[in-house]
Amino acid sequence: MKITTEQGIDRSYLRISDPCYHYTFGYYSNNSWVDDHRIVLCRFLAKDPKNENDRYDDQLVLVDLVKRTEEVLVKAADYVVSGTKVYYVLEREILYCFDLETRKNHEILRYKGMGFPHMTRDGRYLNWHHTGEGEEGNSGIRLDLQTGEVVTMFTKKFAPPFPVANHMMISPTDPDTIFFSHEGITFYVSNRLWIAELGKEPRNIAKQKLNADGDLGDCYGHECWAADGKGLYFVKYPCSPEPPRGLCYVDIATNEVKMLFSKYPYWHVSADNGGRYLAADTQSGERSCVCLADMKTGEETLLADCRINWVHPCHPHPHFNPGDTRIAFHELDDEGQVVVGIMEI
Repeated sequence: MKITTEQGIDRSYLRISDPCYHYTFGYYSNNSWVDDHRIVLCRFLAKDPKNENDRYDDQLVLVDLVKRTEEVLVKAADYVVSGTKVYYVLEREILYCFDLETRKNHEILRYKGMGFPHMTRDGRYLNWHHTGEGEEGNSGIRLDLQTGEVVTMFTKKFAPPFPVANHMMISPTDPDTIFFSHEGITFYVSNRLWIAELGKEPRNIAKQKLNADGDLGDCYGHECWAADGKGLYFVKYPCSPEPPRGLCYVDIATNEVKMLFSKYPYWHVSADNGGRYLAADTQSGERSCVCLADMKTGEETLLADCRINWVHPCHPHPHFNPGDTRIAFHELDDEGQVVVGIMEI
């Protein structure tokens, strides 16, 4: 591994790379930071980086930005970090925890069809996406790490041709509330955002409007929780027939949607921990810009112009460290390796 200094649009940033490995922190909505200067990444090999199913030799590594060091922890790819504990899933069935303080690794639970783990902010509850078999729908499952209790929060299967419910993310502040999305072609999915509350039927939030011709006017996606758990941020995509298009917020109590920022053709959005900033990326062919949106001043500032290939994990997917002082993001280097950029804000 090497850490180099690169030049962004208006400031420099650190780049984590290796001539042999690709690097990723995964999806932007699940935390990969241990603290403000240590981050857990997955490094992997791929014969064809444009084929997201061609990955092998996935390893979780701890990168210290101050010491400029890398430590291999375990062989895994699907993970989430809470403090000094790294929770990861193997074979879509076994949940483990690696403790960075004690250096101990132990099995927590076995549950078939497990993936996409997320956690409450206090580190007590962990949820995952359970993929059903046959005519079963997909479910949001919650684990109480203190008691070991496992609860099915909801099960949902939409009508064809887009039956999939996914992107399950537990509220950071309320373990009885979980978000999920209706996955499908954005031009045709008219009920993208959903909330499930324990003991209640799931409900569609952020109602999408039709245009004058009766076609879907609002194309929504790429959601994340606000830090206080009162709502979610999401993107109204550039392909939406009806303007304005940009970064939005929905209050889960009232279903009220607000358009917050619309200067650039946005793609993904993540929220900071203090409630002031959003980090987003843009859609524009083989390049994507990382942008910082300030909800206090209303400013939208481009930070980095990234080369990408449109294949996971090489979407920038910017997200914040715990202290909201740095943003991590993905890009391609000159050799075509997926690398991680770390920029101070």
